[in-house]
This record gives sequence, structure tokens and C-alpha cells, in this order.
Amino acid sequence: YMGDIKVQAVNKYGSGPEPNTVTGYSSEDIPEAAPSNVIVQVINSSLAKVIWSTIPKDRVRGHLKGYKVNWWKIRNRLDEKNHHPEKHSLTFKADRNDGMIPGLEPFSIYHLTVLAFNSKGNGPESIAYEFQTPEGVPEKLHFLKILNFEKDSV
Repeated sequence: YMGDIKVQAVNKYGSGPEPNTVTGYSSEDIPEAAPSNVIVQVINSSLAKVIWSTIPKDRVRGHLKGYKVNWWKIRNRLDEKNHHPEKHSLTFKADRNDGMIPGLEPFSIYHLTVLAFNSKGNGPESIAYEFQTPEGVPEKLHFLKILNFEKDSV
């Protein structure tokens, strides 16, 4: 667990200089809190930015290593078929409270969570945040079949 530590030398002539306070850890356990205030800003059809509030130091229960952002596609908005979620994950350093999520599919609905981790393991995930990507740029035409061609046709 975390605590503030000060060590000051004292002898028969008095106390030494006032020391700086440092944070020490007696033993670690997994973080007991999830990041809060998760927000997703969709940049375009394949990229989003996620922002979260970091967890308080006293809830880390050890030395914070970083944050993991997990996301998975729920469904494509065109076919409305539910997908078997394939979870994707990115890790960010402990001093970060935001990150970019690349490789999203256009016109899709996603869920995203954020968690803190230390050397003992992952803390609880945040509440799932749902977001949607916009329709993307049309793909290159691979095949065209003209059924009724006349000189006045377009």
C-alpha cells in the first residue's frame, strides 16, 4: 500500500535539514478503481480519440504502470447484424489520460472501456462507452455491368 515517507537525521546537536517527502509502497495489489469520465471523440470513419479521468493515487494500490483501452465492434450500421466481439487493446503510459484508437471500420457501432494496471495486474474496467463511426469514403469500383446501353444513356 502507498504511504508518504520522510527520513530525517537527528543527533545530540539537533535535527538535520527538513527532508523531501517521497511516496513508498509496502506491498501491491491490483488497482481498486476504474478510470472515470470516459469520452470518445470520433475523428473520422477509422480514427477516434479517447479521454479519461485518471484514478486517484490512493486507489492504485501500488505503482501505476499505465492504462489499457479496450474496444470491440458491436455491429455494422448497414447490415445491423450483431458481431461476435473481437476485443482490441492499446496500452498507454501512466502519465497519459488520452489516446488515439486507429483501424476502426466505417459506419459501425463500438463499445470501449479503460482500465488502470500495475505490476499485480489489471484493475476494474470503466463503464462501457458506446460510439459510432461515420460512413467512410466509397471503395474503388471493382465491377460494372451495363444492361441497357443506348447512345443517349448516361
